[in-house]
Amino acid sequence: MKNFLHSLKSDLSRRHQRPLYMVALLLCLNWITASAQAPTFTRNECGCMNNETSWGNGQFTETITITSAPGLTWTIVAANGLYSAASPAPPAAPLTIPAGTVITEGPAGSYVLNARRVDNSNYSLIVTNGTTEYTVNSLRTCRYPRNEILGDIGACVDSDNKTYRIDVANSMLPSVAWTISGGGSTVGSLTTNTLVVNWGAVVGSYDVRVNGTARAYAGQTSGFCNISDTITVDIADELPIALACNNLIHLSMNGRCELSVTPEMVLETILFPTTASSYDVVLRDMEKDTIIPNTRISQKYIGKTIEAKVVQECSTNSCWGLIKLEDKSIPSLVCNPDVTIDCNQLTGPQVTGYPLRPDAIVTPLTGNKFLVKNYDYCSDVILEYYDEIKKSDCVGEFSSVVTRTWVVTDISGNSSTCSSDIYVRKADSGDIIFPSNWDDVLGPNPSIPACGNWPKLANGHPDPIYTGSPQGVFCLNVTVDFQDTKIPKCRGDKTFKLLRKWIVTDLCNATQIIRNQTITVMDKDAPVIVAS
Repeated sequence: MKNFLHSLKSDLSRRHQRPLYMVALLLCLNWITASAQAPTFTRNECGCMNNETSWGNGQFTETITITSAPGLTWTIVAANGLYSAASPAPPAAPLTIPAGTVITEGPAGSYVLNARRVDNSNYSLIVTNGTTEYTVNSLRTCRYPRNEILGDIGACVDSDNKTYRIDVANSMLPSVAWTISGGGSTVGSLTTNTLVVNWGAVVGSYDVRVNGTARAYAGQTSGFCNISDTITVDIADELPIALACNNLIHLSMNGRCELSVTPEMVLETILFPTTASSYDVVLRDMEKDTIIPNTRISQKYIGKTIEAKVVQECSTNSCWGLIKLEDKSIPSLVCNPDVTIDCNQLTGPQVTGYPLRPDAIVTPLTGNKFLVKNYDYCSDVILEYYDEIKKSDCVGEFSSVVTRTWVVTDISGNSSTCSSDIYVRKADSGDIIFPSNWDDVLGPNPSIPACGNWPKLANGHPDPIYTGSPQGVFCLNVTVDFQDTKIPKCRGDKTFKLLRKWIVTDLCNATQIIRNQTITVMDKDAPVIVAS
């Protein structure tokens, strides 16, 4: 069908002198052909690049294919959260995709955009074929796995079995394999997220290794992330030692709003020859009277007091103390580079940008304040900005320079700031728009009804708030004034005509622009007669 329509349309297009019915037919064919080839968008998401340098900064490949009529020019209008395929690897920041970037066609009718996205974020892409804009949103969030073995790194000879695991569900593991370098034997499966080891009676240091792949999202069939980690486990045979724990210590969460508690954080001292790996740490949530697994504390414990018990594994000697969890960190703001805007552009963040990563969710509050989710790992935050405006008056090409300072504050009172400048170009006096007439004859606005409820000046003349004043003077160093000449229309002062002379004076060169505005106030209401 498509081939037939294309052939018929080409035949009609070659005829230089077409009757009217053929022109109509050609227009219909154009519409039918365009409808038959409405664009479709497919995504190949979350191809793991395995370039993570710290948890949370890894990148993924993203391929978006537009299928539509051949020979079009598809360009990018805006890309939020989607980055150039030429971006450097972490920890460097990815490169934005400039507006106006052309999406390459090949093969015919297939337009392919290769890009990158970052861990734990979504994107929104706006593209156009020259006539219509389309928005393409990510279908899912991509996540790198926690590439870390959890478990006891110290054990005593002939101790009970020890369990090691990775914090990834088995359903998210296409492949996984565990090995140990010696010192004991494994128990059970070596191809799940958990390994059980019986370390035996041989003193020494031995490695536990895991290798495999993990899905970036449930159901992923290709483009997996690599898993590879090794920990060293010390097997000891030690004499009993008396332990002393700090009564109360204050610990701060890290930048990911987590904290792994180690023996040296709790013990007053670690005595030679015993090593830190000879101790076990047991944490208890005192409010719920439950044990916290893995000695890793999350944001839900901020502000709470946790009981920490340290046990010398070979003797079972122990001591305990208390930990107060605090949040003393907040991610740094990164302000956008300085920008230059025209006088008639808004200086709000919707134009100049927010100092946040792309996946942050911003909700406006009152004034210059915003509630931001998905920015600080420990809590929602309040973002606000303050502007310092410097006028340049008659010097240079800018009417003003706005220094915008952003401040973000979390629920614990931690804050971060950054600043950038917004350069506002001067307006041109030729861009001033003077108010139009209010007169039934001159137009475009009708005469004002004499008995209407419209704003008045103290002298009874129409207020410019209602009838208008010169626009486009905001970025000019000018004064604006007006003079009214009143011409009575009938007896009394209810109906009249005003000749309002607007005077705009440029203070930089003492020149004036004068325009007249006609305002007519008429009695338009017919008398009402009431029979007695």
